[in-house]
Amino acid sequence: MRRDPRCKAALADPVPLKLAEPPNAGPALPADLEPLIGIDDLARILSCSRRLVERMRASKKIIHPDMYICRMPRWRPERIRHWIEGGNKL
Repeated sequence: MRRDPRCKAALADPVPLKLAEPPNAGPALPADLEPLIGIDDLARILSCSRRLVERMRASKKIIHPDMYICRMPRWRPERIRHWIEGGNKL
């Protein structure tokens, strides 16, 4: 069976893979690093239900999320603190 000449490079020995370093070998994360806040966390912070937070988002009575992870909104804690301290005004 004759091989296609275009495939010769792919059949050659590949360069050895370099594995990722273990997580503890990298630079240390800052101590004040806070995780992002999800809808359930925000409902707990505001002492309301998840459904009420979703309604507030739909009616634009809450700040816009900083990012979406797999279609789930996430907020940075400092923005939520600032929004609450400012009287929940947009």
